[in-house]
Amino acid sequence: MEFVIVWTMVELLFALILIVALGFVSAVFFEAYRRKNNHAHVEAPAIFEDPKSLKQVRCPSIFDPAEKYISLIVPAFNEELRLPGALEETMNYLQQRATKDKSFSYEVVIVDDGSVDETKRVAFEFVKKYSVDNVRVILLGKNHGKGEAIRKGMLHSRGELLLMMDADGATKVKDAEKLENQIHAAAKEEFKFGDSPASNSSFRISDIPIAAFGSRAHLEEKALATRKWHRNFLMKGFHLVVLLAAGPGIRDTQCGFKMFTRAAARKLFTNIRLNRWCFDVELVYLCKWFRIRMIEISVNWSEIPGSKVNLLSIPNMLWELVLMSVGYRTAMSSPLFYELKKQASSFLKEKIKTARLALTDVTPAQLITEEATNGNPWPPETRTIGVISRAAFEVDDYWRIVEILHKRLLSFNRKNWRGSYKALILLEHLLSHGPLRIAEEFEGDKDIIKEMGRFQYIDEKGFNWGLSVRKLSERVVKLVEDEAFFREERARARNLTRGIEGFGSFSLQRSSFIDSSFKELSFKTYERCNSHHNEHQSCKNQVFGSNEKNIMEEEMKKPQQIDGYQEHHLKTWHES
Repeated sequence: MEFVIVWTMVELLFALILIVALGFVSAVFFEAYRRKNNHAHVEAPAIFEDPKSLKQVRCPSIFDPAEKYISLIVPAFNEELRLPGALEETMNYLQQRATKDKSFSYEVVIVDDGSVDETKRVAFEFVKKYSVDNVRVILLGKNHGKGEAIRKGMLHSRGELLLMMDADGATKVKDAEKLENQIHAAAKEEFKFGDSPASNSSFRISDIPIAAFGSRAHLEEKALATRKWHRNFLMKGFHLVVLLAAGPGIRDTQCGFKMFTRAAARKLFTNIRLNRWCFDVELVYLCKWFRIRMIEISVNWSEIPGSKVNLLSIPNMLWELVLMSVGYRTAMSSPLFYELKKQASSFLKEKIKTARLALTDVTPAQLITEEATNGNPWPPETRTIGVISRAAFEVDDYWRIVEILHKRLLSFNRKNWRGSYKALILLEHLLSHGPLRIAEEFEGDKDIIKEMGRFQYIDEKGFNWGLSVRKLSERVVKLVEDEAFFREERARARNLTRGIEGFGSFSLQRSSFIDSSFKELSFKTYERCNSHHNEHQSCKNQVFGSNEKNIMEEEMKKPQQIDGYQEHHLKTWHES
């Protein structure tokens, strides 16, 4: 009897361990997948403010050309006591170099990682003292972690060389010259700098991807002799885990003194996903992944009281290392995984769409408009826009389309902007090709459309979406406000498409062509191509069935064709 009880307890314990293990593995895979697809650091631009004039200063991007020789990024979390000394020493050094070398230019970017003390006040005192051109402050609002703070600073810096350094000044800023000289030497070696006048004139250090890692490895023997045994055990254990996660190459990954060329920083910090202490390890891994040359250089380092690393940081370090290993070494990054995910998503969306058509009073035109103005990265197809503009001449569909566009425009924000931009593309087409009263319907939306014109965003490929949104919003506002321009554009569209007259038919019976077009389009728009860059060309034959293909080709010759200006927006969307 006792044996049975013991065996039952063992089975229950084993089942419990299995459930916990499965839960942990599932959590690791879920979190790794979530972080791998997180681009929030690209979508949310920083805002600089001049404390003297209280005016916002243009926010630079890592994709912009360099404006300074060097940028120093200083992450700060509750550093009101240690930050002033480190910054004073840093600014004195930089000013001395600028005095000796007139071509030397610099900036210091302080990233306040949600401090609850007076760190913000201390940082802005240095901005007032040295001007917003030389010292800038980024406020993250809440604590995200050292990795996120440095990433944000890197993405909004202006230097050819970008140096990250700790706020405690543990490594002297003069040691930056060691890293700087090694980067220059490596760049000259790689490109055989100096072999010809042509190579000299085209050489730019910012264009060569190189990373220099400050190292305290030469101090390890002294540290082992002075530290307690349990700290040495933890240090050796952590080094072993790092070796397994990122591989050999850099002995000291955790030194907070690292320098990158602009090309290297652009590649690394738009792809890094870890937010806290182990982001350094991910940097090493990404350098190997992208084949960015790494150099490890010994620097002088002294331990400063007040370190934020403690025993509670160890579980978080191990967690992030596990996430990194899973995220980069599983099938989550394979094309097959993304293809399966896309197919499953398309199937589910199509079933939901079918159910809505069958069970609710939603119309095909309404569904197509929702699809054309959603927040995904695909552009609205020119043929879809044409079908929507024809449906707008039917009373019921007109009000449904207008309501959707109102909602999309009102939901505009700097994080989820694509739906509003796609709605703006559709509205611009309707103003010149759709019912005459469209301009009146959107008189009240002029303020939000003008606000969209102030939008700024450059994606990870360097495409300036802010400029595209601004040009389109200016055109739409002009169409709504300027009646002469509005009628001129409609006349031009009429000449191109052979006539649009008034509000159109108020007949409650739709034309058979529109109904048949919706029938096919509403169920085929989810059949996306593997590459959205070639989507317009390769998918256009999937939109309509073989029975209506000839009808559509004839009809598309008559009403609402996309004019050159609108085609430009869709073309740039595909190219980006």
